[in-house]
Amino acid sequence: MAPAPREAAPVTVAVVSWNTRELLRRCLRSLAGEVRAGRCEVWVVDNASSDGSAQAAREEAPWAQVIEAEENLGFGRAVNLVARQTSTPWLASANADVALAPGALRTLLACGEDPRVGAVAPRLLLPDGRTQHSVYPFPTLPFTVWLNLGLHHLDRRRARRLCLEGFWDSDRPRAVPWAIAGFLLLRRAAFEQVGGFDERRWLYAEDLDLGWRLAERGWLTWYEPRAHVAHQSAAATAQAFGEQRTTAFTIATYEVIASRRGRHRAQATALVNVAGAGVRAATGAALAPLAGRARPWARRNADWTAAHLRGLGSTIAGVGSPEASGAQMRSFWNARAREDAFYFVDTRQRYRDPDPARFWQAEELLDYALEQLRVQLQPGDRVLEIGCGIGRITRVLAARARSVVALDVSDEMLARARELNPALANVQWLLGDGSTLEGIAEGSIDACVSLVALQHVPAPAIALSYVRELGRVLAPGGWAALQLSNDPQVHRPRAPLSWRLKALARRAPRGQWHPAWLGCHVELAAVERAAIEGGATLERVWGAGTQYCLVLLRKPDSGGR
Repeated sequence: MAPAPREAAPVTVAVVSWNTRELLRRCLRSLAGEVRAGRCEVWVVDNASSDGSAQAAREEAPWAQVIEAEENLGFGRAVNLVARQTSTPWLASANADVALAPGALRTLLACGEDPRVGAVAPRLLLPDGRTQHSVYPFPTLPFTVWLNLGLHHLDRRRARRLCLEGFWDSDRPRAVPWAIAGFLLLRRAAFEQVGGFDERRWLYAEDLDLGWRLAERGWLTWYEPRAHVAHQSAAATAQAFGEQRTTAFTIATYEVIASRRGRHRAQATALVNVAGAGVRAATGAALAPLAGRARPWARRNADWTAAHLRGLGSTIAGVGSPEASGAQMRSFWNARAREDAFYFVDTRQRYRDPDPARFWQAEELLDYALEQLRVQLQPGDRVLEIGCGIGRITRVLAARARSVVALDVSDEMLARARELNPALANVQWLLGDGSTLEGIAEGSIDACVSLVALQHVPAPAIALSYVRELGRVLAPGGWAALQLSNDPQVHRPRAPLSWRLKALARRAPRGQWHPAWLGCHVELAAVERAAIEGGATLERVWGAGTQYCLVLLRKPDSGGR
């Protein structure tokens, strides 16, 4: 046990935790000596974990302050929460997957004797002992052009100064542009001057944004390699984003560029990166038959090309963090409702030439989904439909159940739904915010059905937010049948130039390379965790690994149903 220090400590360490219980224990053990030495006090913010992390923290470190958040605040908001409740001269942001080597904090504090230093970054060591590349240049447009032209190979001195991977000297203490916040010592005066972490950035790029604002105010970020901190890396983000981590990181980065340099500059930066990664991917593919090593290089660049295309789409559409996504999705689906609501609800329809008789025949689609999940609607059920569009499946639900709450993010779709379904007296049409079930009472829903809609959300966190909310609104014994995409390969812009030109001429659908149409891959393990966090269970899965994966959630009922 590490007793609280007798004198006021100079540092508050804010440890942010989400479902990483054993790594959190390791982190707290590494901080115990620093607490005994009087160098820090420790706060843990547990972001609504389902693995007992908060209790484990209390058992491992009774000397730490533990905050149990009611929702996943993300990283920046959690650190800001601790900052508002403390007043030490220094604040350290920490992932739960880090562990400080003895003396690391003392070494970092010594770097802060220079009053120009606003942040101090340690050497982060990966599990295999390698030094993690943790300091980076700012992604300005001139830098991006210089990098994609390959000029860093000709100007190695500048490449070292900018801390490029492969050129950066990780053994040299020095000022760097910015550093990742997995563990970052922050001078409170500097942190407060720039307003702390931007709470619009839920996860990823919040440290880039903070580093940029620190630099703009004249503060230095210092890298100190003699301070060693072990880092598991991606322990929480792998759970939140799965195989979409690169895309999520890229979109978040372009949102920061847009906020610091303007959206047009962000779009230009994305275009340069798309072109550069695309050329490298094509070159690698051409060389693959001659040199086998070119094949994985080409594949990596193809993946980066796809990620940068998604980032470009986000700067055009304004799709960013999950918290901000509702308005952008509403704008997208409103535009699609005006363009051709029938086609975008059911792409079997001919564009701008619908067959209404075929469109409204949705019984087979609903029956197929419920049959795979082995559930049935009851005449007395109150049913929720997430993503009702213009009411195609809603008609079938209304004929089979007592009442239906038909939710959609688009007010234009709902207006069309009311117009096309005037006889559905037992349907409540409800405008949603894009990620929550606000306005629906706790325990008031017997069954939920969502087919296709959740495949089109642009970030996994949005789908997972609905999963958590379902645990709140479902009655005991109630169930939810959701269709999600569990295929990581299908959510990439593939529209050829000819298609885009036809779309501009209104001869082809216009929205099918937009992030809110392309959608995202959702990890089933993350769905299960989100369900548990909301008070439900993942009971059945059909079609795992496919774009049309069906999952059944159920709210436990001790009396049985």
